[in-house]
Amino acid sequence: MKNKLLRYLCRSYPFRKGRYRLMMFCEGLLDRRREVVQVPFGGYQLSLDLRQKGLQSSFYYFLPEYYESETQRYILQFVKPGMIAMDAGAHLGLFTILLAHRVGPQGEVYSFEPELKNFLGLKRNVELNNLTWVYPFQMALSNRVCEDILVINVSDSTHALGSAIRNQLRPSDISRQTVK
Repeated sequence: MKNKLLRYLCRSYPFRKGRYRLMMFCEGLLDRRREVVQVPFGGYQLSLDLRQKGLQSSFYYFLPEYYESETQRYILQFVKPGMIAMDAGAHLGLFTILLAHRVGPQGEVYSFEPELKNFLGLKRNVELNNLTWVYPFQMALSNRVCEDILVINVSDSTHALGSAIRNQLRPSDISRQTVK
């Protein structure tokens, strides 16, 4: 009940200015558990693990329509029924769901997410919404076929292949996974 009240407060806040601060404040008050929420398009749902901080318990939970809103507007304007679409770095599938909504069952969506926990969440959300025209893959996209090290910043959602961010993070802030 507390989570729903906090979500309602953030969603109904009447002013654009200060909304992000309110969301960050409310994030600290959340009951940390798994929850399923409606996304703002097509009647689809998103399963979130609110024990994870960052995107899951901030934008995805409170204000999914504001997360990368320019990208969402672009998809809504240019992606049409029957198209083939790709989501690279799909995370939990918010854009995958939006793309699937736009292309419909006559189209196809290929979603790529290399990080294991995120990929499992992506698969869960594709299955939750019965998106049979979405094909999730646990792999990174690159200009070559190989295995590489995915460097994972544990303090936020910044992940990168190879040496792109290795030297910018403290060793205590990163973990690594081998990915295709």
